[in-house]
Amino acid sequence: MNKKSDCLLQNISETSLLPIWSTINQIMKNRIVRWKLHFPAAVTLLHLHAHPEDAEPARLSEAVSIPRQTMTFTLDSLEKQQLAARKSHPTDRRRKIILLSAKGKKLADTIIQDLLAFEEKAFSEFSATEFKTFRTLSEKLADALKNAETKV
Repeated sequence: MNKKSDCLLQNISETSLLPIWSTINQIMKNRIVRWKLHFPAAVTLLHLHAHPEDAEPARLSEAVSIPRQTMTFTLDSLEKQQLAARKSHPTDRRRKIILLSAKGKKLADTIIQDLLAFEEKAFSEFSATEFKTFRTLSEKLADALKNAETKV
């Protein structure tokens, strides 16, 4: 790196949460790798488990913020691992419904329990007051980001 980019990165880290989000994202991705799933497959599996109403490829793609082409590859991967299956839509044969298999549901439960335990372990370094403040400020930030997005 050159001096200009070093200075820019230093300024970003002093004035932005981007480096923190990047670190958290990388840590969580590394945690998920344990289950031999590429990240889009893991996110899709967890989303389907929590939101079975989004069980069509287009809705899933939008919900987990991955391109439709990647969703096709992701669903192929989940099917190959016998974690999910595409089924015909009951009223429109052009559409498909994605259903988690028993194996997929069990894996999703396992991943969720692990991520919650991992998070709990990290938060054990916070006092109850720090955690409450962090949670409140995080919710406020999420709301502010949603509001900023709608104003764009």
